Amino acid sequence: MDPARLQPLTADDPAHVGGFELLGRLGEDDPDAPATGYLARAADGRTAVLLLARDDAPPDRFASVVRTARALGGRYAPEVLAADASGDRPWLATAHLPGPRLTDEVAEHGPLSGAAARALAAPLARVLDAAHRAGTARPRLTPGGITLTASGPMVTVTDIAVDPAQEVRALGRVLVFAATGAADPPELSAVPPQVRPLAARLLAAEPPDRADRRNGEPSRRAMVLAAAGSVVGAALAGIVAALVRGRPPTAAGVGANPSSPLPPLPTGTRPPGVPPHPLWTYAKGPPGDAPPLPVDQRTVVLTGADGSLAGIDSASGQRRWRTAALAHAQATGDGLVAGLDQGTGPPTLAALDPAHGHRRWALPVPAGFTPIGDAVLASDTETCYLAATQHTAAWLFAYDLATRAQRWRTPLPRADRTATPQAAVDRARLLVVDGGYLTTYDTRDGHQLTRTRLGGRRDGRPAADGTRAYVATGADVLAVDLGTGRIAWRATDTSRSAGYGDPAVLGGVAYATERTTGLLALDANSGRRLWSCTAPVPSLTADPPVLYRDRAYAATGDDRVWVSAFDLDRRRVAWSYRSPRPGAGRTQIAFVAERLFVRKGDILQALPMD
Repeated sequence: MDPARLQPLTADDPAHVGGFELLGRLGEDDPDAPATGYLARAADGRTAVLLLARDDAPPDRFASVVRTARALGGRYAPEVLAADASGDRPWLATAHLPGPRLTDEVAEHGPLSGAAARALAAPLARVLDAAHRAGTARPRLTPGGITLTASGPMVTVTDIAVDPAQEVRALGRVLVFAATGAADPPELSAVPPQVRPLAARLLAAEPPDRADRRNGEPSRRAMVLAAAGSVVGAALAGIVAALVRGRPPTAAGVGANPSSPLPPLPTGTRPPGVPPHPLWTYAKGPPGDAPPLPVDQRTVVLTGADGSLAGIDSASGQRRWRTAALAHAQATGDGLVAGLDQGTGPPTLAALDPAHGHRRWALPVPAGFTPIGDAVLASDTETCYLAATQHTAAWLFAYDLATRAQRWRTPLPRADRTATPQAAVDRARLLVVDGGYLTTYDTRDGHQLTRTRLGGRRDGRPAADGTRAYVATGADVLAVDLGTGRIAWRATDTSRSAGYGDPAVLGGVAYATERTTGLLALDANSGRRLWSCTAPVPSLTADPPVLYRDRAYAATGDDRVWVSAFDLDRRRVAWSYRSPRPGAGRTQIAFVAERLFVRKGDILQALPMD
């Protein structure tokens, strides 16, 4: 927001909150939000936005705002600088974003074009999807809470959505406002045709059955429907899935690969320390150690060492299809599964529809090139990336997922030709760790942005939060500033253990396994060791922990005890899951829709996440 538009502080406003100096009010753009917004200055001189909970705001509601802001901060929302969610007057401070708010942009320059307004839909849907995947409440979208930055729209989390229909309608109102300057125009005919069909469907969403209440409170049936998503949740899930994949939703509100909601999980409590019972067990999978691939809410794919694949129904554990087709299969950003075709002939990248296992497309690798490592190095919602060699040279390729056309290729410098590149995509950057170096590329044209020497004895898979990349190199976990390529901090394992596993980042904290001891939590800004927790079963794997709500789930190297769950709030082990049947091979885990999928060789089990 332009500081010149600040409203002065009132006599009731404090001058300082938690070490932040309040400079002025940010206005009453969202009067129903549980907090008042201020422009503030941190002790180090940085400009911040500070939300101070209103006296009449329910404490749980503001605590949810803080959890959602931490989960989205740095990538989809401003970075969280500090917060106190449990004090007498809770508050949250986030970085101040450069760029105009959507309301200011429309006020100064008029409504966006239809195409520009429609372009907001996909990134805002990704925000909702990211909140769902992190297990937090989704933010309530308002035009004044959306900032148009150079890297795309970002959401300032001032409130949370209270029901699925609210999420749907809020997204529709934002699109309508962007295109017309009015949240709800008298006639949708005033909305440009590029936006009108999607906006109409979003605005037509109905709230959960408010008639199903007792004594003014929601009945258990209403709460279960809301938790499961009900019909409205299914519509949102389909619309989000379609927009995230870059395809326009159909009239039914779902994309080309529909993902209907899963049935609600069983309710009930367990004694402390007792693990959940499996929802189902599938014991006829293709043998292999690759992670399970939850491609959408209804299908998890198992890939075998021999190139065979099996599609398993996420709700029942029944096999839906099986095929012998692809090696090194990976999920791609368009909701498919891609890998190297096992047939004879030149190397070919092929993709399957996870609903039926049918082939959707094939893409020959350029003549004379041999893929390096996994067939798909990384993927975002529009592009898949692969690495390949030709004679002594190595290259990165980017292919458009919709057209399969090559978008660009660029040289891949290799310090160690025996290494296997590890990669991830963060916003408009492709991050590649290879031979002791982290190299970042612009995903739009392949231009090399930074190159950083990491050192260490292993190339870990990078994790990122929009500001920094976090990589484990064996005895170290280090953070690299994505803007400069400089190492921001390095945390070294001094315990003489087997070293750190790959990190995962959530809410300003980087979590990694200390493989012979337990779970480590590091401050993502400074690398300071916040806490560690010893695992009841030693030898956790080097894979990144799965983070969901207030839990971290880590796979173990034990044949019987497959997973340990850590309580992030209490900083202790919540439970460890001991399988009733032994399994051979490496334990791998993944999750979707509150289900943790645990693979051990040819066995796949689904556990409810708590």
